Amino acid sequence: AANRYDAETAPAMGSVGGGSPATGAPLRLQVQSLEGVRFWLDIQIGSTVEAAKWAVHKRCGVGPVLQTLICRGRILQDELTMEECGVAPGDFLVLVTSRPRATGSMTTSTPLPSPLY
Repeated sequence: AANRYDAETAPAMGSVGGGSPATGAPLRLQVQSLEGVRFWLDIQIGSTVEAAKWAVHKRCGVGPVLQTLICRGRILQDELTMEECGVAPGDFLVLVTSRPRATGSMTTSTPLPSPLY
């Protein structure tokens, strides 16, 4: 029953993600990562996807730039509101996380020298 989520185990409504103030009706969504972690996310229907990503960041620590949110097979675009994306109360979001891109000397536009034999 660890992965069971219903009205009894869901958190109370009222928490809103970061970013600019959201408008509209409350929107309760269940989020599941590819690793199987599940949690409830309470935001406003007028919140942007970016604000939802900040709320996810507060819950699981994954930075918004490393998140992709998917609802009903569609990747949600950061600049759109949840309403514009067609997200409705009770919808299920899939959280896909990516690894941070490597920085440093491994990326170069200069060709590597030929090996000496």
